[in-house]
Amino acid sequence: MGIGEQNESGNLIILDSIDDCMCIFNANSTCVFCNKSFLKMIEFSKKKVIGKSFHEFLNFFGRSPERDLVFGKLITGKISKGFEICYPKKNGKNIFLNVKFKRIKDSKKNSFVLAIIRDITEKKKYMGYARRLNEFIIDRELKILGLKKEIERLRN
Repeated sequence: MGIGEQNESGNLIILDSIDDCMCIFNANSTCVFCNKSFLKMIEFSKKKVIGKSFHEFLNFFGRSPERDLVFGKLITGKISKGFEICYPKKNGKNIFLNVKFKRIKDSKKNSFVLAIIRDITEKKKYMGYARRLNEFIIDRELKILGLKKEIERLRN
């Protein structure tokens, strides 16, 4: 089974129904799969995304030093941790995205790059709110993101 095909266990159906936005690029840096969440987020059709090069894909997110650094590392095979970027929606609102990459292989040992894109707009909003209140927030992975007021209270 190659990437972009469905197997009997429905792997791509699972990828397609995940809330996180995902894209898969082949060894030629061409997009071979993207899920519905990604298409909804960037407000493009599948026809505008599938078959596009990785460079064209990154241009959806605009130019930035972080984006160029990540692109350079992916081309050389040194995948970085990713980057955060502000993405303008068609309705004029900006959303904040966290873009991460991971190398994966299919059953035929073909190499691909999986891009995982998460909308972190709400997280950024609540982090700013928590900083103003000096309180703590626990994120999705149950990690404590800020404890300033609580630590001071426990020390006294």
